[in-house]
Amino acid sequence: KVRGVLWYQGESDAGPELAKTYARRFVSAVRAWRRALGCPDLAVLTVQINRVLGQRDPAADRAWTALREAQRQVPSLLTGVTVTPTLDLALTDGIHISPHGNLALAERVAAAALGAVYGRGDAHLAPEPTSARRRRGGRAIDVAFRNVRGRVDTIDLTAVPFRVEDAHGEVPVERVQYLCRSRVRLHLSRPLEGLAEVHGAYGTDPPAVPLDLPRLMPMLGFYGLRVD
Repeated sequence: KVRGVLWYQGESDAGPELAKTYARRFVSAVRAWRRALGCPDLAVLTVQINRVLGQRDPAADRAWTALREAQRQVPSLLTGVTVTPTLDLALTDGIHISPHGNLALAERVAAAALGAVYGRGDAHLAPEPTSARRRRGGRAIDVAFRNVRGRVDTIDLTAVPFRVEDAHGEVPVERVQYLCRSRVRLHLSRPLEGLAEVHGAYGTDPPAVPLDLPRLMPMLGFYGLRVD
């Protein structure tokens, strides 16, 4: 029988309206596949969209980030679905992953198949956030991650792949500090006011994202993480 489906798609849905409904539509699609194949536990291996070059549109930046969040959320909405990150992989043109990047992606998806379909470990799980908390009187935010085997770190200490927004709009992130095994601190240009959110790997072409460094496994992009 069919053991699983590999699904890598989403760029055409990275618009202001389609991104809002992507998770719901994808869950409906998976349920339809499972019914059609008579396989209620069909494994679905998905890939979070990478980057696109040459876009200079704030609406596109938000939509691409929201679409990545929708893809990240699907495994929490439906069992038997995995999501593989791509944000560190080089492009061969403005949007498609390079041959070398596809080889690295193939290894990650193979690990997802071993774990999700054949029950051989969880090495395929990518770092993703669990919480965001105010620190230093609202002048900093600590973001904690799960699925970290070694330590969350970066290949570019100058990169700021996060965006913070509060009741008054964007709060510029001055720098990112890698504190310990699974936590990073975002130092802000001003104190937070009111409700606040953090977005990770923000935009169509975000800067270098944190990785679980020993595995060279990048974090999953995320959107709208509430700051406690």
